[in-house]
Amino acid sequence: MKWLDKWYGVHVGTKKDPLSLTGCAAVGGTTTGCPGSPPEVAKDPCKQYACPKCGRSYMWKNTLMRHLRNECGKEPQFQCPFCPHRTKLKSNLTQHIRYKHMPPPS
Repeated sequence: MKWLDKWYGVHVGTKKDPLSLTGCAAVGGTTTGCPGSPPEVAKDPCKQYACPKCGRSYMWKNTLMRHLRNECGKEPQFQCPFCPHRTKLKSNLTQHIRYKHMPPPS
């Protein structure tokens, strides 16, 4: 149970990370849906990783790292070949093309 291990580390204070966010009610902040609800149940689970540039917070460190690498303060770099739509992530462009420009399967 990854979410339980993550919850335990955050709420008991065993995790030490320079990017951690103290916005959880269990560690002194005010985040609804906390403490202890699994991510599938909680509307707003504990988000312990905050962007130092814009303040957006994420539950997982790798999501924060992707945000810093591709999104925060950057212009969209992926251009749709069929329309003026632009995205910051290639997967979002692929999904856009699939739903907006491809005919439905027969």
